[in-house]
Amino acid sequence: MNVSIYAVSPIPSAVRDALLAAGAQFISVATFDEHRAARRIRDDNLDILIDVAAFGPYAKPGLLSYRPARVQLAPPGFIHPVGIGEIDYCLSDQVANLDASPSPDFPIPVFLEGSVFPLLPVPHTRLQLTRAQLGLDANVPVFGVLAAAARLSSRCITTWKALADRVPDAVFFVCPLLDADREPIRRLLLSGGILAARILVPPAAYARSRDDAFTGLVDVILDSMPGSDYFSTRAAIQDAIPIVTIPGRMFEERVALSLLTQLGDLSTVAASGRDYVELAAKLALDLISSPIARARSTEKRRLLLENSTLADMNQYATQFEKALFRAIASGVVSDRTEMAS
Repeated sequence: MNVSIYAVSPIPSAVRDALLAAGAQFISVATFDEHRAARRIRDDNLDILIDVAAFGPYAKPGLLSYRPARVQLAPPGFIHPVGIGEIDYCLSDQVANLDASPSPDFPIPVFLEGSVFPLLPVPHTRLQLTRAQLGLDANVPVFGVLAAAARLSSRCITTWKALADRVPDAVFFVCPLLDADREPIRRLLLSGGILAARILVPPAAYARSRDDAFTGLVDVILDSMPGSDYFSTRAAIQDAIPIVTIPGRMFEERVALSLLTQLGDLSTVAASGRDYVELAAKLALDLISSPIARARSTEKRRLLLENSTLADMNQYATQFEKALFRAIASGVVSDRTEMAS
C-alpha cells in the first residue's frame, strides 16, 4: 500500500516529522486553492482519499467536490461541510453505529473490528496536582469534569446537579483539555445550581496536557451527555479511573461505550439518568470509604487495559487497512468518479 500525505497546513508538526521518517510521500498543498489542490491530488491516481482536516483552520473542504479520488472517506462520526454526497464512507464500528442499514442521509459505514476510536498511547507525566495542593481532604469524593464546555448540555448539567444532591460533600474538579473552557464550565455548573464551594478549578498557572495523570486526585470521571467525550474516556482508561457514561442511539453518544466494550468493562455504563447518578455516587462513596475497594478497582482496570488490544496501534492499523480494502472491494458509484471541471 502506498500512502501519500497532502498537507493543507503550512505549520510543521511532530506528526508530520514522524510520517516523513516512516517513508510516507509528503506533498504540501497549503498554498493551493481548492481546485488546484484537487487537481494535484488527482494526478496521483488515488484509490482512497481520507480528509482529516475537517473544520480546521487550514481545511480545504471544497476540494472534495471536485472528486479527486475514486473513494472519499471521513473519520469517525464526521459529517463533512461540503455535503453528504461527496463522502462515500465513514469509519465506524458495530457498537458505535447502531444502524448498519444504508441511508441516503449518511455515508456508508465501514466497520472496523473492535472500537473505531484508537486509544492513542501517551506517556504518563507525574501528577502535577495533588489533593494536598488543592486543599482537599482525602475523604472528599471528587468527580472529574474533563469534557469540553460545548459538550455539556442542559440535560448533563441537570444530571450532575442531581449527583451533587446525592453526594452532598463531593466536589467537581473542572479540568478540560482547553484552559479556556474552565470558566465557561464553572458558570454552567453554577447556573445549574451547584454551589461555587463545590466547584474546583485548577490554579491559572496549571496548564493541562494530554498526558496528565489524575490517579489519586479524581475518584470518578463523568462522561458528558448526550455527546460522549473521547478525551475523558481515554484519561479514565489510561489512569484506571472509572468513568460513568450513559450511551444514546447516535454515533457521537456512544464513544465511551465503544471503547469500554473493547476494554471489556461495562460496569460503569448507565441505562438512565437516575442510574447514572446512583452509579457515580456508589462508585465514589465506595472508593472513598474503602482503601481495599480502591486498590481492587485500580488493579482491575489496569489489568483490563494490559490484557486488551485497545492501545495496540499495530493491530489498529491492520484493522484500519482491512476496512479500507473492503471499501475498495465493495465499489463505488462510477458516475461520481470523474473530476468536475
